[in-house]
Amino acid sequence: MAAAGIVGSLVLAACSSGSEAGDGAAPAAPRRTSTTAASPVAAAADATTSSSSTLTTTTIPALDLRRADLTSGPYRVICPGGEVDAQPKPGPQTGADGREVVIDSFAPKFFDLTGDGRPEAVVEVACRVAVEWSAGSRSVIVLGAPGGEVVQLGQPLDGSDPTVVGESLAVGRASSSATGAGEPGAPATVVYEPFTYDGTAWTAGSAGTAVQASDPVTVDGIGPLLVGAPFGEVAISSGQPLEVSDQLGTGGACVEVGLPAGPSGVGALGGDGRVHAVHVTDPGVRTAEGLGVGSTEDEIQFSFPGQVSVLPHEFVAGGHYLIVDFPDLPDRVVMFSTDGSVVTDYAAGETGWADLVEGCA
Repeated sequence: MAAAGIVGSLVLAACSSGSEAGDGAAPAAPRRTSTTAASPVAAAADATTSSSSTLTTTTIPALDLRRADLTSGPYRVICPGGEVDAQPKPGPQTGADGREVVIDSFAPKFFDLTGDGRPEAVVEVACRVAVEWSAGSRSVIVLGAPGGEVVQLGQPLDGSDPTVVGESLAVGRASSSATGAGEPGAPATVVYEPFTYDGTAWTAGSAGTAVQASDPVTVDGIGPLLVGAPFGEVAISSGQPLEVSDQLGTGGACVEVGLPAGPSGVGALGGDGRVHAVHVTDPGVRTAEGLGVGSTEDEIQFSFPGQVSVLPHEFVAGGHYLIVDFPDLPDRVVMFSTDGSVVTDYAAGETGWADLVEGCA
C-alpha cells in the first residue's frame, strides 16, 4: 500500500505539471530545453533544414542574359580618342577626346565563357565620330550577371570578329604597323589574339599548344593550324597571335596567314575568315611521309604512286609542280614545287588553294 501511494503521488504530480504548462493538455512530443541533448540523427535533420532554409532565402535567381535588356549600360568601350563609358542607344554621346560619338552597332552573341553553366554576352561594339563617319573604332566587351544584374566583365578588347572556344576568346585587331592602315583600299594586317578571363580582367594567351616544327604536315594542316578553321579559333588553339595580311586588298577573299611566334617558314593561305591551305619553306618541317624541302622528285613519285601530276614551273626554268591527288579526298591536294631536282617549297590543303601557283597574287 505504501508503494502504491508513492506511485499515485508521482502520477498526480506529473499530471499537475502538465496542466500548468499546457492548460490541461499533455504535450504531444517531448520539449527540448537547453539542458536536453538532441539525438545525432535529429540534430543532423535540424541542421539540414536550417541550411536549406538559409539557401532558399539568400540565393539570387539566375538572370538569363539572352532575355535581358542589355542596352541600359553604360559600358566601357573603345571609341576614337580612347576608352569611354557609353550607353548602347541612339543619339550622340561625348567621346574620350570631347568629340561627339555614336554607338551604331551593338551585336551580342552568347557563350559560357566563365564555366558557370550560364551564358555570357560577347558583344561587338562599333563607335563612330558623329560628324565624321569614316572615323570609327571597334571593340569587344563581355557582359555577365554573376549577382543577378548585368555587369561588364573585364576591360574592352580592341578589335572585332570575336571567336570563342571553351573559356577563351580571340579578337582580331588592325595592326598599327600595317602600311596605310585605315585608308580605303590600303593593304591591311589583322592580328587575331587569344584572351582568357582571370576573374577580374582579360589576359593575353590561352591554354593552347603552339605549332611545332616537329608537327607533321597533312592535307588537314599542321598542329592547330588546321584547314577550315576560323582565324580566331587557330589563335586560341595555338595560344599564340595569328597574323592575317590582305596585301592585295581583296577584302579578305584571299589573305596570307603568318605565325609571329613561329616556326619560321610555316604559313598559310586563307579567305573569308578561314584557313584554306598551309605553306612550308622550312626544310625541317616535313609531311607525315617524311617529305619536305630538299626531297627529290623521285621520292615524291615513290611515296605517292599513280597520284602525282607533273606540270612545268611557271617561274623556274626546268622546275616542276608535283601535284598529289587523293582519290578518297577529292577536296584535298598537296603541291610540291621543285627546281627540277628537289623540292623548294610545298603546300597542303583544299583543292584550288594548295595548288595555287602564286598564292594570292
